[in-house]
Amino acid sequence: MCTPPPHSPEIMYSWVFNEFPSFVAEDSRRFISQDTGNLYISKVQPSDVGSYICLVKNTVTNARVLSPPTPLTLKTDGEALSRTMGPDLYKCPRRTNLMDCIG
Repeated sequence: MCTPPPHSPEIMYSWVFNEFPSFVAEDSRRFISQDTGNLYISKVQPSDVGSYICLVKNTVTNARVLSPPTPLTLKTDGEALSRTMGPDLYKCPRRTNLMDCIG
């Protein structure tokens, strides 16, 4: 889980997909919590595979901080769902997945 430091409401979380400035658009499968910074992806599809970077922005000062890239790899061999905060993040299709953003 993402545990952001204490902050005022001027913090905004975004996620970059593969390359800047390709931001993750929220839709019926993708949600970015502005409370925690977590990115939720339901029903993972092959098009979701790639590198994700969290962008934390102070909307008052426009200061920005980027996280290191976190790759999302789709496993199709039916093994159990695993979640790591290391260099690789593996998810299974048709599951709701969580990516953490630490601001």
